[in-house]
Amino acid sequence: MMIAQLRLIEMMSPHSYIAVRKVLGAGSGQESPGFNGLLRVAPDLGAAMQGVLKRAGTDALTVHREPTKYPLLYQLTECVLDFDELFQTFRYQHIMLVKRIIGAGTPSLKGKPTELLERSMRTPFYPDLWEVRETMFADFVRGESLTKK
Repeated sequence: MMIAQLRLIEMMSPHSYIAVRKVLGAGSGQESPGFNGLLRVAPDLGAAMQGVLKRAGTDALTVHREPTKYPLLYQLTECVLDFDELFQTFRYQHIMLVKRIIGAGTPSLKGKPTELLERSMRTPFYPDLWEVRETMFADFVRGESLTKK
């Protein structure tokens, strides 16, 4: 939904957006209750997922190496990763919106450079879930099953 909302603003010309920016005062998207709510829930979601995995006596790597043995846990980890991916997609779309409307060199209403937004985009909530893929494919040998090891 957040990505769809950005599309509305993206359709504005820079000239039209100036009128919107004037009434924002010193406000920032990072002061949005919805945005901050997602930032607050992300660690809890990760901790809850880790708790479920621990109670099941396994970890994300094992679940991904044996998805048919752990179908519900596999689905859980993939849904958590979906949340992370969509949030990162939102961050990317937001950066592109900023560049399209006000330019990459224009500071935010708080006076911060665009680079800070770009840095946050490169910081996933659940790096361990992304690393599962790297670990699985690090030892990949053509023709061998990924369930080995």
